[in-house]
Amino acid sequence: MDSYKEKVKELIHDIEEYEDFEDDTDLLQKGIMKSLCFMYVVTELEHEYGFTFPEDELDIKNFDTVEHIAKLVKSLVDSK
Repeated sequence: MDSYKEKVKELIHDIEEYEDFEDDTDLLQKGIMKSLCFMYVVTELEHEYGFTFPEDELDIKNFDTVEHIAKLVKSLVDSK
């Protein structure tokens, strides 16, 4: 799962200039995960791992921490 966490962090760093955040940092509360960042992360993860997020999972609240995003990605990759 660490590779998923690293990929998520890499994508966030691509679009946001936050250097210090941990796997459990609340990305929404800190203002890191904004709508543009959210859409970028979603589309890049779908492209990278070859899946589509189910509509019911596409709630920005599900993308509040790197840990939660990585778990969601892992479950979607594992279910392919």
